[in-house]
Amino acid sequence: MCALALAALLIPLGATSATAQEPRGFWGLMPIQDPESSEFGRMASGNVETLRLLVVWPDVETAPGVYDWRRLDYFFASSAANGIEVLPFVYGTPAWAGVDCQGLDPEACERVPPVNGAASSAWADFLRAVVARYGPQGSFWSETEDQFDVPYVPLRRVQIWNEPSSQFYWRPKPNPKQYAKLVRASHDAIAAVDPSVEVVLAGLFPKPVNSKKTGYTVFLPKLFGTKKFKRYFDIAAFHPYAGSIKQLRKQIKTMRRLMRENGVRNKRLWITEIGWGSAPPQANRPLIKGIDGQRALLEQSFDLLESKRSSWKLAGLVWYAWRDPGMDFELCLFCSSAGLFDVNGDPKPAWLSYVQNTGGSPE
Repeated sequence: MCALALAALLIPLGATSATAQEPRGFWGLMPIQDPESSEFGRMASGNVETLRLLVVWPDVETAPGVYDWRRLDYFFASSAANGIEVLPFVYGTPAWAGVDCQGLDPEACERVPPVNGAASSAWADFLRAVVARYGPQGSFWSETEDQFDVPYVPLRRVQIWNEPSSQFYWRPKPNPKQYAKLVRASHDAIAAVDPSVEVVLAGLFPKPVNSKKTGYTVFLPKLFGTKKFKRYFDIAAFHPYAGSIKQLRKQIKTMRRLMRENGVRNKRLWITEIGWGSAPPQANRPLIKGIDGQRALLEQSFDLLESKRSSWKLAGLVWYAWRDPGMDFELCLFCSSAGLFDVNGDPKPAWLSYVQNTGGSPE
């Protein structure tokens, strides 16, 4: 999954959003598979400003203190060369960290969070290493002997884990207080290197599969109610997957209400995943809308989020996903057709609607 070539064609950094009031970084997307080098230029032409990137800890730190930075170097270099910020969401625990797997298989054990003892210390060390390399004072931007010579577009925010209210991502079962503990440790580790780097909470899915007791209306009050928790993060995040715009609006309004009621009303909110599939619609598959349905829902959702940017204190939105992966996912039926481009790299109508909102070019 690692692509190591640097983009050859660089795009100037002068592009601006379609609406001047939006902060830089508002328009985002997330790849399912690593983009080819040429695709970064197309993102820049479309005025993509943020690339949300999965960073799997055991894939980078292969043994204690042994780092393979090649994939992250590729992403930060290719993104920076095209004026795009990277929002890493850091996830996964290596086997050598020594978490209690409680009989889980190795793949599931990777989803046991590093919240205790040596594993927590190793997690903090890894976050410090990431910020020390890619943050505002990072060595990646000052090294003169490597192969990269790109504009300075440092890491400014780190997202901690992914959908921790879901048993798929948080084993053996979701626990708001445990997640709060992970966020506190992450904040302190990041701040020790550069306190200007912001901490973004993991995006929550409204009603996780097989985790009905930890839907966001249950999980968030317990999380926000943890003692002094609000001082340890800067931006909340949400994944409002909904079958209709009416339902989408209701979900985000509920999210903002939960934030108000639990003492974090002034925190910003980042929609770090939103999307629909373009495969032919199917009964009981509310996120699969067909080619035209995908385009229509992108337009309607983007219009809604732009109109509510101020009142909902939105930091930005990230479309899931950039390109179809060419494979199916057992637990995410819409994901295989969620891309703005098909598996061959040909644009869908939704891509044209995306760039109409961002003020970019579809070419």
